Amino acid sequence: MILIPASLLVTEWVLLFALAALVVVVFRQMGYLLRLKGVGTARDGLAAGSRAPGFQFRASTGGYRLERFEPGGNWTLLVFADPGCVSCESAIDKLEGLRTDAPTDLQVVIATSLEPSRIAPESRFLTTSIPILHVASDVATKLYQSNSVPLAILVDRAGIVRGKTIPTDANELATLLRISTEEPNAVTKVLEA
Repeated sequence: MILIPASLLVTEWVLLFALAALVVVVFRQMGYLLRLKGVGTARDGLAAGSRAPGFQFRASTGGYRLERFEPGGNWTLLVFADPGCVSCESAIDKLEGLRTDAPTDLQVVIATSLEPSRIAPESRFLTTSIPILHVASDVATKLYQSNSVPLAILVDRAGIVRGKTIPTDANELATLLRISTEEPNAVTKVLEA
């Protein structure tokens, strides 16, 4: 008969329980991640075919005067983004690159809830040629149903949402902008991330 030292048996059982605990933790994390599916994706935001609401804002160059943004008249790519968000900063670069390929009547604007005085001097938000709209913190979440930034929403000349995407991929942005060259009355399906 082979005798196994007691310390080896105890170590074996401790490792077995540690492995079981690790499996439980992994399954809990998977469950958590599955619940997050759809959060922070292009499924956020108003659905295609919805009327885009207007809102008040302060222009980054307009001082403290309140102005009103009413979607319609021109095609508008409304991008919700915040300084300090790495994805938002890279989205500005993608937007700058696509503006040359976009239709001439496309108005690109970035909406942020951060006050101009709180934006870091090195931020891409201060050097971009894209107009920055400073909005109340609930514009993105309540009016446009966006749970995360960045989020780009394409609004047609009639003020109807035609599509949306997370603007960190130049190909997805180009696909979204191609909608503006299609039949103006056709409602386009929402782009899924």
